[in-house]
Amino acid sequence: SKLQSWQKELRNRFNNHRRHVEKLESERKSLAQERGFKDTFMSSAMMPLSVMMFSMLFMDILG
Repeated sequence: SKLQSWQKELRNRFNNHRRHVEKLESERKSLAQERGFKDTFMSSAMMPLSVMMFSMLFMDILG
């Protein structure tokens, strides 16, 4: 059905997005360690943001 294909597409996009975020996160962490500091503020600010963006996208599609 159309809904199932939507859900599949959405799941794929979300997984890709999450992988991308994790990749950026690990790159950022290694960069921070090289410089000798960790900016925990940025990572704690970024994660809820991406989750919020996704849920907004989700509502947009369902709505």
